[in-house]
Amino acid sequence: MRPNKNIGEWYHALSKDISMGGRVNIPRDMEEWPKSWKTVEYKHYKRCPSVPLLPLEQCRLVNPLTDTLFSRKSNRDFEERGYVMTHKVLSTFIANTISKTKGNYRIYPSGGARYPLEFYFFLKRSSDMALGIYHYNVEDHALTLLKGIEHIDLSSRPIHGYEWANHTAVDVFISAIFERNFRKYGERGYRYVMLEAGHVSQNFYLVSTALGLSSTAVAGVLDINVEDMLYLDGKYESLVHTFLLG
Repeated sequence: MRPNKNIGEWYHALSKDISMGGRVNIPRDMEEWPKSWKTVEYKHYKRCPSVPLLPLEQCRLVNPLTDTLFSRKSNRDFEERGYVMTHKVLSTFIANTISKTKGNYRIYPSGGARYPLEFYFFLKRSSDMALGIYHYNVEDHALTLLKGIEHIDLSSRPIHGYEWANHTAVDVFISAIFERNFRKYGERGYRYVMLEAGHVSQNFYLVSTALGLSSTAVAGVLDINVEDMLYLDGKYESLVHTFLLG
């Protein structure tokens, strides 16, 4: 039964190691770990059209890190800029934020290399790509078109309440398949999902800054409407963060 205190505090206590009164028990000997704890999973939409991105070696950035760090900020001037996304810029953004590096590892850290996050790009303005909802296929480094923009009705099912956010070029939705973490870490796996979303968000900020894009993370979205638009059930896979570009 839930104790009479803040649910966040209650969760944090339960998600500690079993030796500290929590419910998490990870054997120290990796030989005892089942195969599912060490297998990286990938999500595919095999029946949907795929759009290859530019090869990673063509998307390297050379901006000085310190300059980028001190220039980073949240911008909401999307309407004034009227930015139109291109395949090259989107390829460069993805390559430097969420792509694979060596083997199954990726450019951002993930607790236990479980990689529970999935990435969806709502492309609203582009000069050389079809508009609509894309899923990033990290294994093949390609975008999969799930739904054309003509099939999206934001007037009856808005995804946020901010007028300024209607003028972005791309909305990036970060979802999590929690089971990838839970099967190994139990309740503690939820902590790692949120930490990972934060790591990725900082990548998004720094790379968008290096590319000269306006960008901002936004928490005030209507989760259920977004999940419906992305064909997510909100339980097995659920929205955890949103990032805007333009």
